Order: sequence, then structure tokens, then C-alpha cells
Amino acid sequence: LGRLDHDGLEEQLLPLITRDDTPLFERRAAIDLAAEAGKTSLTGAILNVAAAPRVDGVLRTIAARAIRKISGTESGELLAPILFSDLTSDTDDRLRGTVLQASWPGSLSFRQLLPTLTAPKRSNLVGPYQLFLSRFKAPKMTVERALDTIEWLHLRLDVDDGGEDYLENIATRLFWAAASQ
Repeated sequence: LGRLDHDGLEEQLLPLITRDDTPLFERRAAIDLAAEAGKTSLTGAILNVAAAPRVDGVLRTIAARAIRKISGTESGELLAPILFSDLTSDTDDRLRGTVLQASWPGSLSFRQLLPTLTAPKRSNLVGPYQLFLSRFKAPKMTVERALDTIEWLHLRLDVDDGGEDYLENIATRLFWAAASQ
């Protein structure tokens, strides 16, 4: 797709990316093309798609991936606020996982990370969020982090149905890291 780059491409893609009435496939193709061509001038428009709660969850995830490709290491700072917005359209946690992969550990504090760790919405899917959870490594614990971890574990016990063990590995890693302090 990047070979399709030419003068004026941004002007062609911008209306396709920003207009809500653009057919989903066309909007997706425009975002993918912008990412492949490295069009940094379209970062704001693509970020708006990723952050828009009423946009289709898959398109939001595609937009977040495009931001990662275009912005590189700076993408975490751009994408992190999405974690604290309305994620209702993210029905399978793909957007959550994509944003966490870009944002942790560089753009989120440990205290900010904890509330974003919830039971996956779909237990039969292995996507970006499930991969993030399976690869998660507990950070070096301080007293403050240990206390935050205990509070988070207590909340998870109250919120998750007890029979759900999606976060068991994360909880175990955090518990042992906190206990070793």
C-alpha cells in the first residue's frame, strides 16, 4: 500500500477518514493506506477515529494500530487516554489490548494500569488483550505499588465472579511481587 503514496494523498484520504458516512471498508482502507505511507499529517484524524466511542470497535482498533505504525514510540502517549474513555464498542478487547501494548510501561503509571486490567470480554478469543495479559511481567514493587496491587486484587475479587480466572496469572504475578517486598 505504501507504494501508492503520491503528492496530494493526504487530501484524498482525509475526508474518507473523518467522515462518519464513509463506508466501513473505504474508511479502513484509507487508514491502512495512511499508515503504510507514513502520513504523519493524518495522525490527528486517525487518532480521533480510535478515540471515538460511537465508531465500530474493529475500525477503532485499526486506527490505533495505524497510530502505532505512524507514531512509533510516541504512540503510547497518544493512545493511553483511550483506556479511560468509553470502550463499549470494543466488544472483544482488541482496542484495549492494542492500546495497552503501545502504552505500557512507558506511557502509563502502575496505578493507571491496574484499573485497565479487567476480565476479557470474550473468553474464546486470543487477541491483543489476551496476549498482553499472557506476556505481562510485574514491575519492581515499591510499598506504594504493593498497596495498589492489594487494593486492585480486592476489587477484582469483588467484581469478577470468583469462577472467572482470566486474570489469575496477572493477580498471581502481582501478588508474589508485592509479597516479596
